[in-house]
Amino acid sequence: MAVIDPAGRRTRAFWHQFPTDDGWKGCTLAFLEREHFGLEPCCRSCWHRGGVMTPREVAVWTGVQMETPVIVLAMRLVCSKCGLPAGYFHLHNPAVESRR
Repeated sequence: MAVIDPAGRRTRAFWHQFPTDDGWKGCTLAFLEREHFGLEPCCRSCWHRGGVMTPREVAVWTGVQMETPVIVLAMRLVCSKCGLPAGYFHLHNPAVESRR
């Protein structure tokens, strides 16, 4: 997965739509780090998957602050395999995954 540069050739994928309420603003990288979630960048087009990263690693990789909402980052993802802006983040919760 790659990230669209901030100057932005493509700013959002066509199927991404912002929710109508403000609940999405609370799901930031800092919140996910506090709750011990991992993030895995994935592509909806070719199903390419990156490795699981901590929220802090995602912030360094994308060059954003920890208070950035995850939905904003997902809209900037571009697949490094197929080149389409079809990215999303799959959340990994170690507490749930350890019970499997």
